[in-house]
Amino acid sequence: MSVEIIRKTVAGETGNWLVLGNAAIGAKLARGTDWVRIRIGFRYAVESTGANITGNPRLWVGVMSNPTAGMTNGPLGSATSHFVGVRSYDSYWWYRTGYYDGTSGNPLYGRGVVKVGDVTVEGASGAAATMGRVNFVGQERRWWGIAEIKKGSPNFTVGFVNNAADASYDAFIESLLNPGTIGSTGSGVAVNEAANGPLNAICIAWDRVTPRLHFSEIAFTYLP
Repeated sequence: MSVEIIRKTVAGETGNWLVLGNAAIGAKLARGTDWVRIRIGFRYAVESTGANITGNPRLWVGVMSNPTAGMTNGPLGSATSHFVGVRSYDSYWWYRTGYYDGTSGNPLYGRGVVKVGDVTVEGASGAAATMGRVNFVGQERRWWGIAEIKKGSPNFTVGFVNNAADASYDAFIESLLNPGTIGSTGSGVAVNEAANGPLNAICIAWDRVTPRLHFSEIAFTYLP
């Protein structure tokens, strides 16, 4: 489990990048649970291994309950407090020239999930959203991803959108703030905050030691 911050320049922009290797991060929301729809966005890239990433690699993006120091109650362990969001579900990430995508060259896909303790429940409707492609570290391209979680009763709607093209910081933020719907609307997952804990923090997790995932400009916004 490793979390590291490095400084590097990509496409002329110099900044700090968070690097995760079989690790999770969480940040409490100032509003706590007082939100209706939340988006979590970031620039990201994956280290190239020169081969497919096998064994069901999982990227998690969403909200969770009361993250602890060391994220021991995050989605990667068996004592998850309460996580709701999107999780990649391809059995492997296919190695391509300059990026990874999904099984047999299709886009990577994600599903809405709820995890409490060691039990993960996927949305019954299948794919939550197209997670697209993930750029290699070292490419002069600034690709981004945005997850969206919208409250319902009891079903939350979960989605994800990916931009597989170089984009400026302003273009990334504009996409984060765009009020349009992200992902499919059929990705509902049943949620019970009263029983399982308040969803009062954002969370990102990656379950591979190698390769590591790099993130920058992690941002979130509330929408009606």
